Amino acid sequence: MPALRSTILRLGMGLCLLSLIVSASRGKEKPALPKIPELAEPEKNILLSDLQGTTYNTICFKGHTVVLVFIGLECPVANAYVPEVQAQIAATKDQNIIWFGVHSEPGVTKEAATKHAAEYKLTMPILLDGEQKLAAMVGAKKLGQVVVIQDMQVVYRGRIDDRWAANGKRRDEPSTHELQDALTAITKKQSIAVSETESYGCPIPFKK
Repeated sequence: MPALRSTILRLGMGLCLLSLIVSASRGKEKPALPKIPELAEPEKNILLSDLQGTTYNTICFKGHTVVLVFIGLECPVANAYVPEVQAQIAATKDQNIIWFGVHSEPGVTKEAATKHAAEYKLTMPILLDGEQKLAAMVGAKKLGQVVVIQDMQVVYRGRIDDRWAANGKRRDEPSTHELQDALTAITKKQSIAVSETESYGCPIPFKK
């Protein structure tokens, strides 16, 4: 049943109709979550396709918790975090959290992204953001960075944990787990203690 529910949510994101129905029918009060300052003004109607050809409309993020993981074909930091991302996807499979991998590097082809997804055994839908509209919308700057959106509001943006330091050195084990903490707070309807952190990954090469 959890797998079926997750599939239905993803289909609803693509078709939009389910998202709007769910949003209208929810009567529970949402927890007050901190806003990230200086968030880029969102264009709330961006269309992006995944590797299977499904088109997603970002307006359908409304009413859902969505995690965007900015990935790269050759970014060592982003690729090193794949096992942790996959572990968190598995850990939140019963919590109606929708995950997307996002390629925002210009020139990434569907074929290259498909090969990368197979090599790293990525199970989340992979969005091609070659025009970088989604990255700009949510204020993403690095590959390996994550952005958590709840009901069209960015509630966490930054690193997955502190395994990687600013000097490029990697700890054997992280001492903080910011993404996990943010998702736990959301599922428990609590405020997120840390809403933004510095990410140490490959810069997204934005077009001039």
